[in-house]
Amino acid sequence: MDNSYDTECFSAAQGSLGLLGVVIRMALALQPTVLVSDENNFDQYSVGETFSMENNKLKDLVQENMSVEIFWFPFNSISQCLSQRKQWNPADDKLWVKKVNQEVQIEKGPTKPWKLLLKQLADDVLSTAFSMFSPLIQQLPVLTPIYLNAAHTVVSKVQQPHSCVMLPQAIRYQGGIEKLPVYDMEFAFPVKEDFSNVIEAANVVFHEVKDFLDRDFPGGYFRPFPCPYEAHYPLNIALEMRFMGTSDVLLCPAYKREHGYSEYTCYMEVLSSAPKDPTDESMETYIEKWKEFCRKVATRWMEMDEKPIPHWAKQWQILELEASNKDIYKYIREAYGDNRINTFKEAMKKYDPDNMFVNTAFEKVFYPTDA
Repeated sequence: MDNSYDTECFSAAQGSLGLLGVVIRMALALQPTVLVSDENNFDQYSVGETFSMENNKLKDLVQENMSVEIFWFPFNSISQCLSQRKQWNPADDKLWVKKVNQEVQIEKGPTKPWKLLLKQLADDVLSTAFSMFSPLIQQLPVLTPIYLNAAHTVVSKVQQPHSCVMLPQAIRYQGGIEKLPVYDMEFAFPVKEDFSNVIEAANVVFHEVKDFLDRDFPGGYFRPFPCPYEAHYPLNIALEMRFMGTSDVLLCPAYKREHGYSEYTCYMEVLSSAPKDPTDESMETYIEKWKEFCRKVATRWMEMDEKPIPHWAKQWQILELEASNKDIYKYIREAYGDNRINTFKEAMKKYDPDNMFVNTAFEKVFYPTDA
């Protein structure tokens, strides 16, 4: 199969999710890699200024760089809150902003290999430390703000402010992440020309994190001790967002929308540590709070006119319960539209006529009983 033989089936096969059978061979069109500038900033961008409708800071940031990735570790400003005895506000937190750019000439050349090795070792140590502390945070969620405040500080010390590396190293830069299992819910947003929908979506997360905090500290400033022992902080790693282009692949969540949107797609995800044993009864409340948080965030995201689409490989099935008065499977069908869904189903009929490779979840997406 190739693009010249059957364009629509080729587009379906490029992101088939295993629904068209087993791929035993493929040919990839490669391009030469390039040397890029990799910059990490932890102090320049705040939540309040970057995700404000009153300025173009987010839009300018994305448009002025080849690649932008943003992380928010909640509660990284609590030290100031404690010293000033004021209530924590997400707007005061700082962001980790990672910018990658291709430069025609980089005077100093590539970063020395030994520096990259040290960075890799530091990443491994950091991931190991986070994985060791995760069970404690899961058992005692009230420690989460202190943990995340420290995490933001430590990560800022490990990441090099500036380096020159080959593009693959800039993209796959997180060493040791396999040591820290996570819960992860992610949606792809078609970015409007003014970036307003991305700002709105991010503020949904800020609001929900603050809402969970306000349940335990109503009307007061945050303080670690004394505090409600049963406090819950379902987002205990980060909010992350990546900006990229659009896609022609039929079932890619970043497919090109029609009019009114920019050339960008924003993948936005919320991350928390995953218990080693999710069947452990002591983890029941922790897991339910995570699901509650995800459903609250996703419900508001799914009510947006842009119809953001869940990342297929992330936790979208936990949204199966009520969200915007519709189930998640129906929502996905509506977000992709009948044309894309039906075109993919035609490819399924051609390459898997007996639905041998259709599992329960995808059966609900493509062959609903209520259709």
